[in-house]
Amino acid sequence: MIALLCAGWVAGRGPATEPYAPGRPSLARLTRSPIAAATAAAAIALALVIGWSQWQPLRSEQAATAGVTALADGRVNAARSDELAAIARNPLDITPLVYLGDSYARAGRLALAQATFDRAIALQPSNAASWKALWQFDSSWGYDRSAGQHALYAAIDLNPWDPLLLKQSVGLTPIS
Repeated sequence: MIALLCAGWVAGRGPATEPYAPGRPSLARLTRSPIAAATAAAAIALALVIGWSQWQPLRSEQAATAGVTALADGRVNAARSDELAAIARNPLDITPLVYLGDSYARAGRLALAQATFDRAIALQPSNAASWKALWQFDSSWGYDRSAGQHALYAAIDLNPWDPLLLKQSVGLTPIS
């Protein structure tokens, strides 16, 4: 990266025969070349977009962690608002959805928790973690045992080496 920056500086400084005038602002070259100004503006905009795209998942993870901490402390409403903020910041991550489902379950809103876990599965259907979360919810709270059993089979199918899933699968009969 440093080599590219140095090469860009060498290429962009102009001919070596051009006299250097101390006190002349370096931005004066941008006024002489609209293409250079547009390129600089595009590079700055691209850097800002890349920075933002890297910062949002971090903010989402921080909010999700705050929600888990609030749930552990028994502050269910605070946990729910933190998880909703995490989902808004990174809507493609299922981790805040799983934590939100747990907070709904802890608040006694089991139908909403089930819907939240179903949303996580719809978001990432080939992720064993989403199916495992639904199975753990259904087995812990006993809300919908048949959905939990289907989720267990799906999780085992997607991740057959998970020791917890393998332990639970002993003695299960296939669903037809």
